[in-house]
Amino acid sequence: MTWPRRVFAMAPVVLLAIVAMAMPARAQLPLSVDEVVGEVSGWRIAYSKGFAGCFTTATFVDQTTVSIGYGARVKFFIAFTNPAWRTIEPGKTYRLQVSTQGRGRWNGEFLGFDKGGEKGFIIPDLKEQFLVDFAEAGGIVVRTGGQRVAGLSLAGSRAALSAMLACQRERSDRSIADARAAAAAEQKGQPKERRTASSGTGFYVSTGGHILTNHHVVKDCQRLEVAVPGQPAERVKLVTSDQKNDLALLQGESKPAVLPAFRTRVRLGDGIAVYGFPLSGVLATGGNFTLGNVTALAGLGDDTSQFQISAPVQPGNSGGPLLDKFGNVVGVIVAKLNVLGVARYTNDVAQNVNFAIKASTASAFLETAGLTAPNGELGKELDPADLADRAKEFTVKVMCRDG
Repeated sequence: MTWPRRVFAMAPVVLLAIVAMAMPARAQLPLSVDEVVGEVSGWRIAYSKGFAGCFTTATFVDQTTVSIGYGARVKFFIAFTNPAWRTIEPGKTYRLQVSTQGRGRWNGEFLGFDKGGEKGFIIPDLKEQFLVDFAEAGGIVVRTGGQRVAGLSLAGSRAALSAMLACQRERSDRSIADARAAAAAEQKGQPKERRTASSGTGFYVSTGGHILTNHHVVKDCQRLEVAVPGQPAERVKLVTSDQKNDLALLQGESKPAVLPAFRTRVRLGDGIAVYGFPLSGVLATGGNFTLGNVTALAGLGDDTSQFQISAPVQPGNSGGPLLDKFGNVVGVIVAKLNVLGVARYTNDVAQNVNFAIKASTASAFLETAGLTAPNGELGKELDPADLADRAKEFTVKVMCRDG
């Protein structure tokens, strides 16, 4: 793998430790590469089990490596390492001044640390906006005690940061969430819940308790349950599924208070909304509501059974309703674009490119199961808050259990 030969000037390293800090874990932060996810604009995107997160790195001609990452055990961080920096003492702090091109100047305390034999500086627990500003700068100069330590170009780091964040979102650490849930249950004297192998979203389509979702959400599940926030989960059965169109029909005992109508006439640019339960164990359990537009009337490869939409979609949204501004179902959320895969070929990170199965395809699937979805009307336009309240009345979280 060839890294970009950017200009990187390094002055002799003469660094003074200011104060010692009792932070042995971070002083030994493991930045091992357990899996290479991809490469964007010369920056490698990788996953590390050591801090349960993704990070992006670029190594320059003098062997200095810049790493930007986020993990379950260490939040947003920036690190610099170099095999020649032998005088740095892990566990001690160094007062550094970082000057960015067009983004101002910042003073802060970096912690000395050891990365598998290479020593360097790391500053953890940063805010995401700081990293965005850092990556959008044309370059940086690092100084300590008025002495220049390093100067480098940051070309391509903005795209790499976006890819790193996408990597982390796609690798939400479900094992940590499961462990926390089990520990909380034990503290309350409750039995451990069955482990959730995967989860998605669904919505009621009949007064008989039928629920529409994606085939890939329920595929190979040993036990299916649905739930709404604040209520116990209910076991449901799989009635039928369509692998080609990625649709499935479930049925339980509960009956919905409201049923959505289906509308098949959608125009390019129409406003739409998504409600569902993405990133289970990470985001809020009360449901997630996002807005966007229909950005294309066909999916990948001009698939006419799908729309392309701009509303943000995450793992767990699959199977949820795509609503128009009148509260009608115009589609079923099915997928998000693999931004890292696309970035490998385009050298850019696509944003807000997601897909939904058209209501006409979903209606045809329901008809084969003996159900008829009511036709939607334009009616009264709802403001976003009312639209979210309406979606909550017929949308459920779908959980695929291990048994």
